[in-house]
Amino acid sequence: LPIAAYLALYDQLPDMIPSHFNAEGAVDGYMPKDTAVYLPSLLLAGVQLLCLFAMNTDPKRENYARQLKELVLWICPVISILMNAVIIMFCLGVDIHMETVAPVMVGVLFMIIGNYMPKVKQNYTMGIKIPWTLNSEDNWNKTHRFAGFIFVLSGLWMIVSAVLKLNEMWAVIPALVCVFFPVIYSYLLYRKESEGKEE
Repeated sequence: LPIAAYLALYDQLPDMIPSHFNAEGAVDGYMPKDTAVYLPSLLLAGVQLLCLFAMNTDPKRENYARQLKELVLWICPVISILMNAVIIMFCLGVDIHMETVAPVMVGVLFMIIGNYMPKVKQNYTMGIKIPWTLNSEDNWNKTHRFAGFIFVLSGLWMIVSAVLKLNEMWAVIPALVCVFFPVIYSYLLYRKESEGKEE
């Protein structure tokens, strides 16, 4: 669909298409139009195929809930359509504030992922795959419930910080929280469980 949209509007688009925006929403990267028509969509299609391959060859694929399979099927196509639609509208002169739109889109994505996190059962492809979660199903389940809560809160904060036009660091911090807090939580669970066994 994005490729079809680019081709349909080809003559109306500039020779150089924005490929990256800085924190202030200004364009700081371009790619030739002929490349932009195909490359972003094909790259995301490649990522989609890789995700599907990993999911379908996972030794614990029977643990995948139906909702998670649907998420894997739809997440890359939806991102591709939204991302390319925003860039095309920007190129056509639509007044789009990328410094707001991009964090809001990422925030919504984090909230969606957070909603699915507690539904992720132990596997080798999706989720927080660290030694302590892979070693214990109980650790996995508790860590993913905690991570789901953190992801939803972080996504909500990204949206709020973008709408209120706070400093860009306020959008970066929640992403770091989502990376480190679940790992720390999982390790603390592991330590608590280990100390209980020693007693």
